[in-house]
Amino acid sequence: MSVTLEGKSIKMMLEQALINERAERSKRERSGKWSPSSLGQCMRRQYWNRLGEPESNPPDSRALSIFKVGNLFEDFIFSILPKEIERQVKVQSEFIFGYADGVTEDEVIEIKTQHSRKFWHVNKEKKTNEEWTIAEHNPEHILQAGTYAVLLGKSYIRMIYVSKDDMCIDEYRVKVTPELRDKITTEVANLETYWVKKQLPPAVPRLYPDKKYGGFKECTYCSWHDKCFKMEGKRYDR
Repeated sequence: MSVTLEGKSIKMMLEQALINERAERSKRERSGKWSPSSLGQCMRRQYWNRLGEPESNPPDSRALSIFKVGNLFEDFIFSILPKEIERQVKVQSEFIFGYADGVTEDEVIEIKTQHSRKFWHVNKEKKTNEEWTIAEHNPEHILQAGTYAVLLGKSYIRMIYVSKDDMCIDEYRVKVTPELRDKITTEVANLETYWVKKQLPPAVPRLYPDKKYGGFKECTYCSWHDKCFKMEGKRYDR
């Protein structure tokens, strides 16, 4: 065998492969519609995402690696599920475009990966709060999967959370209720109001409550936070 890795770094090769993969994805024609995976986020963030606004803070190599690991776990989970389950099902309407991870006869399946520390905190919360629900804890995930379910005419969504450290799994089967339908309709209608007027929405983070200091931590993960904070006359040290 004449192949050699002498003088090469696998780490650098991996990083370059992820960068190339993202560059290829960025070349795809945008749908020009709202992404279900963004519902529940700050509306300014969603507006810029739909607009294709250049990111002031694109994901770094670590973030790209995290996304890739999520894809690998999703592939593995579906490899052990019945082959009849449809994967990457296109879902679209006048205002929405996206892909559901998996679809069965009566439900939409969405897979999310997270660190084992998150699992520990979630299980601790569930033990100490009898009213704990996945819809309250991860409302953006329920909006995303719920949108797919409504548009596909499914009655349930199944959220599957996988720990990347040890393969622990939590899953929740949630019924698509009139209340969830109303939340989805209201979210999209509010977004459309800004879009039609070509009016940039206010910067109002809504995800990841900061229980220690108050407010929300969503700005930390936004690809436009530097641009946004500059517009708002704020300073943000990531």
